[in-house]
Amino acid sequence: MSPLQSIMQRSTLRLLGGAFLIIIACTIALWDYTTQQIEQWQLTTQQDEDCKPCEGEESQASAVETPEFIDETLDVKRGDNFTSVLYRAEISKDQTLSLIKALKTIFSPRDLRTDHKLFITYRPPSEKSATKDLTRLVIKLSLEKDVVVEQDEAGLYQARLETKELIHEYRHAEGKIESSLYVDAIKQGAHPKIIHNMIQAFSYDVDFQRSFQAGDDYCLLFDFHKNAESLEEEPGDLIYACLTLQGKKIHIYRHTPKGSVAQYFNEKGEAVKKGLLRTPVDGARISGVFGKRRHPVLGFTKMHKGIDFAAPRGTPVMAAGSGKIVRIGRFSTYGNYIRVRHNSKYSTAYAHLCRYAKGLKVGSSVRQGQVIGYVGCTGRATGNHLHYELLANGKQINPKHIKMMPAAKLKGAELQRFMANKELVEKRLQNLRDPLTEAPEILAKKILRLANPLKR
Repeated sequence: MSPLQSIMQRSTLRLLGGAFLIIIACTIALWDYTTQQIEQWQLTTQQDEDCKPCEGEESQASAVETPEFIDETLDVKRGDNFTSVLYRAEISKDQTLSLIKALKTIFSPRDLRTDHKLFITYRPPSEKSATKDLTRLVIKLSLEKDVVVEQDEAGLYQARLETKELIHEYRHAEGKIESSLYVDAIKQGAHPKIIHNMIQAFSYDVDFQRSFQAGDDYCLLFDFHKNAESLEEEPGDLIYACLTLQGKKIHIYRHTPKGSVAQYFNEKGEAVKKGLLRTPVDGARISGVFGKRRHPVLGFTKMHKGIDFAAPRGTPVMAAGSGKIVRIGRFSTYGNYIRVRHNSKYSTAYAHLCRYAKGLKVGSSVRQGQVIGYVGCTGRATGNHLHYELLANGKQINPKHIKMMPAAKLKGAELQRFMANKELVEKRLQNLRDPLTEAPEILAKKILRLANPLKR
């Protein structure tokens, strides 16, 4: 065999070998692909079989779409009563009357308020009944108390009062007054209710329109109550407060004397509540002082026999002191007017109101700080403001010239109780500022509470 023939023979063998290997590779690939497709088809078929409802299951599936019970939250609007609230919820008249009858055993339906939360559970309408079947009603009275009305086995409504466990916590807020006391305290975690209580307590000694300067300090100690189940919370009481005004510190402490109600006292045990509030409107500015001035409407000089407090329309106006209403209604250029007699000598008057607080009439008793009306612009006025007068024996006098009546002072054993409480409050405030100074057993309880907030 010649060399050329030998080369051609080897090339042919290589080509045949390569073709054979290609055929084998293609066969293996085809087999693998076919196997995968068969397995995929078998899996899909099995899934389809599993997903097919068995005989009678189609009706069950459709039944699941309509739940047996439905929960719903109801809003209580102004002017509502239980009948109107449940009517809006499409509860039948018969069930509404039965529920109210059961409810009256522990809660008067007349006491329903717009801040109450209502929750109902009912069976939706069905082939057997064209109306909702109310099975449960919950009235959330407060963070601590719920009224629950439920159907018993006989279908009759039974009412009960449930009391929730509350977690009691102390908190504090302090800092410098940069823009306003209210805004700055809110930023530090104080609740609006607590700030309002603070303003009321200090209003006997502090003029909130002109006493503050940038850089003055404030400090608040207050308590909170938290629902152990829902972890909802609400503010409690102002326990202690301090204002530093132009370097002078003013302290107040909450204390309840035996046989009396809670009050605020200074560090000496003297009650801060005096004769009259200096400011009957929170957050207002003085726009007119007592004395002669050019009248803004008449245009000539006239005696201004009161103090004007500018504030937005509808701002609450408080009684400067406890007493009885001797006049309420439209009065000359004063517009809507209220006069309160505090004793045989002094009275206060409030003019240009847009409206009065509900239920007030001549002879009504009012307490100091109670809202009696709302700022307006009735009568001869150019803008919304309160015209406030202090009268002595029926004659207007300048409120600034009258000193407040002396405060009551704790004595003997009651003073000792106050001083012990004062020391406890100061320690509690220090513990909040520096938790490491707290007693080890108390600190350990707080750590456990944080680890499991549902346990007290």
